[in-house]
Parts: sequence; structure tokens; C-alpha cells
Amino acid sequence: MTIRKQHPAGDPRPYHHGKLAEALVDATFDIVREKGIEGVSVREAARRVDVSSSAPFKHFRNRADLMLAVVDKAVESLRIAVEASFLSQSDPLDCVRAAGDAYLAWSYTHPIHMQIITASCASLPRSADAQHQIDEMTGYWFAWFGAAAASGALRGDPDPCIAAVASGAQLYGLSSAFAEGRCVSPAMAADPLATMKSAFALHLANLRS
Repeated sequence: MTIRKQHPAGDPRPYHHGKLAEALVDATFDIVREKGIEGVSVREAARRVDVSSSAPFKHFRNRADLMLAVVDKAVESLRIAVEASFLSQSDPLDCVRAAGDAYLAWSYTHPIHMQIITASCASLPRSADAQHQIDEMTGYWFAWFGAAAASGALRGDPDPCIAAVASGAQLYGLSSAFAEGRCVSPAMAADPLATMKSAFALHLANLRS
């Protein structure tokens, strides 16, 4: 989101919108889209929402604080999308399928959010709240595979943790490949999300007993 306001020449540019922190976070997503994570600065975010270069420091002490808020927003967006998907499911592998499809749809429509969350695994900090949300989603994932194994729903009696890791890697690999344009055929490129969901469905079908 970019907010532009008109000010008389020479006047200072006080910000009266009331949601400066939110506007700065949204502007940072745009910066990442255009320049990559390395292009982010508090000064650039301030320029994009048309406030003085000192105004953001009422909310963010530095670039690291700003990126922490950006990661938080990306993680929250993912959690909301995934949690909404499996609430009506009861079978563990149906929960896996629903959550996996939601993850693929979210990553496909929010590639910058996905890029930021991926970077937070390596080089960007996470708040305690963001880490808690990620841990909660991971806990669901492993619990579903544990329940599926306990009920005999997994073919060949595999280690449920290995099945969970393999399925998570499948999702990440699919979303990354299509986000980077690495489709193997024009037919797949025509509807990447449908292709990703079909590939994940095939993976799960091979796991079911």
C-alpha cells in the first residue's frame, strides 16, 4: 500500500493517518517485490508512505525491527489461510490434503510473503509470536501423520515423522519450483496451482493404505 499526501511547499510532513506502522510494513512488501530483501531500508519505506525519514522511528528502532514486523505479518497471513482450510475435516490425511492445498494456494498468490518467510528461516529474525504460530502449524502437521499411522492409514507402516517431513518437502518443492517459473511443460504452466495440487494429491495417494 502506498499513501501519498499533499503538503504545502516547505512544510514538514507530519503523518495523520493513524496507522503508520501498518503502512510502513505494507510498503516494505512492495520494496521486497521490486528490489529484494536487501533493498529494504526504513528510509525507503518512509519515502513510499510520504512521511519524514524520522517518523518511522516512533514505531521501529531500525531496519531489523521493521523486518520483524514484516515477517510477523507474512506468518500470520499463512496461518490464517492454513487454519481455515482444515477446520471442517476430521480424517487426518484429509486435514493434510486440505492444509497442503491451502499452503500451495497461499504461496502461489503471496510469493513475496513466501519469500520473506523462507528468508526468516535463515537470515531474518522472527518474533516469539511468529515462531509460536509456525510451531503450532508444524505441530498440527506432525500430529496428523501420527494419527494416520496409528489408525493404519499409511501404506507400508512408515515412520510418521518421516512421512510428515517428506510431505512438507513435497509442498515446499512444488511451491518453490512454480514460484521460480520452473514448469516442465506449457500445459503445466497454463494452470500452475492446479498442477501443484494434483502433484500433492498423487503424493498423498501413494501414502494411503
